[in-house]
Amino acid sequence: MAASIWGAKAGNGVIVLTTKRAHYNQPFKLSFNSNLQIIEAPDLLKYPSMSSASYIEIEKLLFENGIFDGALSDSKYPSFSPVVEILSKRRSNLISAGEADAQIALMESLDVRKDFEKYIYRTGINNQYALNMSGGTANAKYLVSAGYDKSL
Repeated sequence: MAASIWGAKAGNGVIVLTTKRAHYNQPFKLSFNSNLQIIEAPDLLKYPSMSSASYIEIEKLLFENGIFDGALSDSKYPSFSPVVEILSKRRSNLISAGEADAQIALMESLDVRKDFEKYIYRTGINNQYALNMSGGTANAKYLVSAGYDKSL
């Protein structure tokens, strides 16, 4: 429960102790509390990084210098990037040079950060609502609380 109230601050551990008591001979009391928190989405394009085209050029250079040859010849080789796979297929004549160039050109235009911003990250909105009712007579006392958290 503490994590739903305190959010990321609860990562280090939060203990929330609340003592609420109803009292005898108290008039009806109704209270409502609402919290709204807006969390900005991260700006992945803010910091410079290597472009896809530059990374692919490095992969091509490493491939041409035989860096991947040992691992590619092993039947239990680990997975490689799509560009290395395309270059390997081209060298084995499984695809034409034009097809390999077209596939690599398509990959050079991609930027995964834009996909992350479009499909994964968004502005977060957290809503919290709490309703409390309390009161009492000479013979009875009552306190009723309800809460609702909505996080987008």
